[in-house]
Amino acid sequence: MSDMNDIQKLVERVSRQPRQSRQSHKSDVFARQANDSGVPGTLVEPSSAVLRGLQQWTTDDDRRFVAASRTVKTMPPGLYDIQLHPSLGLLFQRMDFTTAGLIRFPDANSEKVIKNLQRFWERAAVFKAASIAHKRGVLFWGPPGSGKSCTIKQLMQGVHDLGGVSIMFGAPELVILGLRQFREVQPDTPVLILMEDLDKILERYNESAVLNILDGVEDFQKIVFVATTNYPERLGAQVLNRPSRFDRVVLIDYPDACCRRIFLEHLAGEGVRKVMNLEKWVKDTEGLTLAHIMELYQAVVIMEDDYAEVLLVLKAMSDMPVSKDYVLPQGRMGLLHNSHLVGVGRNGDGDGGDPFYPGE
Repeated sequence: MSDMNDIQKLVERVSRQPRQSRQSHKSDVFARQANDSGVPGTLVEPSSAVLRGLQQWTTDDDRRFVAASRTVKTMPPGLYDIQLHPSLGLLFQRMDFTTAGLIRFPDANSEKVIKNLQRFWERAAVFKAASIAHKRGVLFWGPPGSGKSCTIKQLMQGVHDLGGVSIMFGAPELVILGLRQFREVQPDTPVLILMEDLDKILERYNESAVLNILDGVEDFQKIVFVATTNYPERLGAQVLNRPSRFDRVVLIDYPDACCRRIFLEHLAGEGVRKVMNLEKWVKDTEGLTLAHIMELYQAVVIMEDDYAEVLLVLKAMSDMPVSKDYVLPQGRMGLLHNSHLVGVGRNGDGDGGDPFYPGE
């Protein structure tokens, strides 16, 4: 069956879904634009995607001609959502994306992964020479507000700096069709697939279809799958213990004292730092996420609330049970834990090491 027939069948199937069901899953990290459908990889309303400024024709056989607007050889680097339009068919909707205000923390798990993925992109020729698919998968887990989203945005920016694109994971059929089309036009462009809240994705879509994409059933090259979850216990061994799907499972934990100091210095600026007891703030915020620390700063410095009272409330919030206490299966190679690299062996021992290139 041709891609065009596949697309038409998808249009017909999705069109029959109630509108409400097509809008039930919104991204928590990357806000939807006002005119978007709200669901990664679903049907777009006709009024939201209309070709304007028709100025040329496209044809694939010199017999059928379709009016077209301006054409471009490549899609600009950025974040995209694969969508369906009843008339236009498959399209890539560019999404708003910014890395303003992001901070890189030295020696944290996030920084180590960022650097290692940079090396992954640089070694395309090595992968090809070894006849190994140039494909990688990373799963970030940890408590809400710990910095998973910020880490992903920095990984995405790294891909964009290489001229690549990031694509939001939606309906598996659309992801496959979209990547096929993209690779026909841009075979060598780096691609990052964002799978935010992987546990929800596996609940919403057919699990086998999702896992087949991760397994590389379509043999897509120069691609990285980056997923997040707050609840790793909801994912089975077929996800957590399959390096061919996610080669590394990375804990983004509560920030240590060094990260908290860097974050507070970034928030406060020179003027505020002169009047605040920075060391006390660093000490008192142990066990809090970056989101908690941000709220503490806003409440105390901006709203002028009582420091001790706000800290007490935030500590109580952070004491609620979270999934960071979940222990991954023993023997998981290259598990990152508590802001340190731990190369876990079959008996659970190990002394660290590079998470992507063991022994280096």
